Amino acid sequence: MPQRMQGYTEFRGEPWPPRDRVPQAPAPTATTPAVAAGERRPGRRMAGYTAFRGEPWPPAREVAAPQAPEPAPVATVEPAVATGPAPTVEPVAAGAPETTPKPAPSTGRRVAAAVGGVVVLGLLAVLGARWLLTLPEVAAFVARYPGVPRHPEATPVGIPAWLAWQHFLNLFLLVLVVRTGLQVRHETRPPATFTPHQPGPFAPRSATGGTYSLTVWIHQALDALWLLNGLVFVVLLFATGHWMRLIPTDPQTPQHMVSTALQYLSLQWPEHDGWLHYNALQMVTYAGVVFVLAPLAALTGFRMSSWWPSRNAALSRAFPMELARRLHYPTMLAFVLFVVVHVVLVLFSGVLHELNGMFLARNAADAWGLAAFLVGCAVIAAGWVLLKPAIVAPVAERFGRVGR
Repeated sequence: MPQRMQGYTEFRGEPWPPRDRVPQAPAPTATTPAVAAGERRPGRRMAGYTAFRGEPWPPAREVAAPQAPEPAPVATVEPAVATGPAPTVEPVAAGAPETTPKPAPSTGRRVAAAVGGVVVLGLLAVLGARWLLTLPEVAAFVARYPGVPRHPEATPVGIPAWLAWQHFLNLFLLVLVVRTGLQVRHETRPPATFTPHQPGPFAPRSATGGTYSLTVWIHQALDALWLLNGLVFVVLLFATGHWMRLIPTDPQTPQHMVSTALQYLSLQWPEHDGWLHYNALQMVTYAGVVFVLAPLAALTGFRMSSWWPSRNAALSRAFPMELARRLHYPTMLAFVLFVVVHVVLVLFSGVLHELNGMFLARNAADAWGLAAFLVGCAVIAAGWVLLKPAIVAPVAERFGRVGR
């Protein structure tokens, strides 16, 4: 029986072909390069074999050549065509930067970095203000303009009871307005819907009406109460002459403002008595909040509310919705910043005396003002907790239909 060539296996589908019909693949040399991938090699194929139509005919060097009984070790030649697609692995050079994206810093780290930056800037501002006050020219400027501008002779003295009540109601409503405003801004699925009666208090004839979130209705209702409280405050302010304590009339007010700012930054509080008068920086700030910031919040909120006369196309084009949204949120942030700074200054400038004047309309420095302030904080916290759709829905149903 004839001996078969080493490296060949009998093809089971057809008879073993004659030895002279088996193509011999020459080994690649320097003068005969290997057949490129996908190129068909001329010549006869083995009997019984059919080329696979989905892939090109493999190069001839993939056909095993007859091997010697004990071949000498030679360099292996990789086949030009792989049996399937394989992922390529790029070698990483030594010292090359990693391509894996680094995770973004957490919210806690960003907040810590922001707080640290504010603290550093504050320390630099304090050191700079203290250095300026050591200069003779700056010291003379502060002595000439101590921070309290001249008031008209008819300016009333003291804080009336109505002003103390207005102060608490304004703080109470402002906190709830900010809370519901943030809920509206970040709400993705409303807890309930509200469809106002039309025409009605929340859907006048000039508005198109519609259904919106119950949270939006709560925010609008609190806005209405806050604006009503502010309107009463402004009327009483001009009726009693207390506007002269807020609106500066001295032409040298800007110089007093600069002097007051330097004294605050140097942590050397300017001498003032809120029962008698406010300093220049307080007057301008309070007047700006009452006569600029509050009307801006009311106007932009009115544009986004269900009270806006949306049937008037010309008016809607003159004051677009997008402009109102861009102004409304920064206005809210300005209110929050004002409250924070206001509370900090009260705590560091005779807290007992200031709390008695603001919450009890008393010119005293005992603990009753602090007790009234703590009771007010408890009332605000209760309003924060109780402001839920299940509790507010019965009130809302008086002005429209509440759905789920």
